[in-house]
This record gives sequence, structure tokens and C-alpha cells, in this order.
Amino acid sequence: ETDVALVSNKNHYLRWEQWTEFYRWCERNGIQVDQTKGPSKVHNFGFLYGSSHPYFPIDDWEHQNRFLDVLEITLQDQEMWRSWPDREVLAVLNNFTYQAYKHYGVVHHLFHPAHIHRAYRVLNATVQFIRSLPGMRTWTSKQINDWERSRRGVAFEHLNLSERRLRFYISSVEDLDEATIMILVPKGFRPESGWSIKVNNSEVEWKTIKIYGFEFIRFTTGIKGVMPVEVQLKTRD
Repeated sequence: ETDVALVSNKNHYLRWEQWTEFYRWCERNGIQVDQTKGPSKVHNFGFLYGSSHPYFPIDDWEHQNRFLDVLEITLQDQEMWRSWPDREVLAVLNNFTYQAYKHYGVVHHLFHPAHIHRAYRVLNATVQFIRSLPGMRTWTSKQINDWERSRRGVAFEHLNLSERRLRFYISSVEDLDEATIMILVPKGFRPESGWSIKVNNSEVEWKTIKIYGFEFIRFTTGIKGVMPVEVQLKTRD
């Protein structure tokens, strides 16, 4: 007995039953995150489910098309070192890693512990490539699950936009020490040093970031309860 709750699951041979029956089984047994959706056949690999982003699956029409309370983290590949030269394996694995990185997603490589003694060169090189990407981190499925659920618990309310000011409120289901908020910059606007951002009436530092061709203002703040946010263009003297 470890008193540690089971949070994640990955079925052997990546087997899953029906379209959503398997997810309902996970849900009934308190499993919050699954990793079973992925390639289970030789040379069948890549982004088979269309994304590198974790998602909550939707149940079928007999169950009112509800969101199932099981986060799915898809798998891109497993044991690709078998029968492939290391150089070719790494070219493919690194490409999967970079594509997920480029789209702010999760890359999920599978190496069975029983084969580490045969795959260690590929595994080590894969880890080194991941570490070479700025901001890329290695997380457990529990960490991904906790982060994703916390992110989805943040809400924006009561938006009020005027010519020189944007006001709104942010809240979170749970208290967060560090939450990064991004606000889309309207077309034709240029963030300048004259702009200020206040959270709970205290000014915070901000930067701009471009994602998929769109410009955002980004700032990081703690969230406790309901907090006012004000983005304002200061009047120059």
C-alpha cells in the first residue's frame, strides 16, 4: 500500500474497446488521464489522431455527447529502434519532437524499460534533442493532467472595451501561483511602452509574443479568487 492514487493508464498493445466505452471505463475507475491512443502496428506512427495537444474526448449520442472526464495524451511512436538504423530513427523521432514543440503540444515517445539496454543510444540522443529546445520540458502524465485541468479552470468575465482601455476579470477554480495570460492585440494596434497592465490594481510586467502570425500581450500573475485586470494606454505628458 503506497496511498498514492492511480491517475494515468496506458493499455497493453494500445488496445481500446469501441469508440468511447473504454473512456467510460477509465472514468468509472477514477483514472483521470489515458495514453492509449497511438500506433499499435509496425510502421504505423506519427500524429494519427490529428494533434499533439491533450484533449477531453466527447461521448457518443446515446450519452448526450458529453465531454468525458478523462484527458487523452496521444502517442506518436513506440520502439522505433527495431530494424531501423539509429540515424534514420533519430531523424523521425526528432521531427516528431520538433513538430509538437512548434505547435506548443506534447510529444509522446514510448520506450519499454525491458528494452532499454538495446535502445539506450536512441533514447539518450532523443533526450538530448529535447533538452536542446528552449522551454521544452519533460513532464509526467500527472503533471500534464494537473496543468491542463488547471488551465481549463481559468475564466475571463465581464469584458469591457473602450477606446483606450480594456477591463475584465479573471478567476480560477483553484488558486494558482503562476498563470500566464495572453491577450490578442487587435489588428492595427502596436503595443508600446506607454501601455500599462494592472492586476488587482498593481502594475505587472508584460511582453509581446507572436503565435501563428497573431500578436499577443503576455503577462504572468497569481490568481486567487476573482481579480480585475486593466490594460490601459497611458496619456503621454
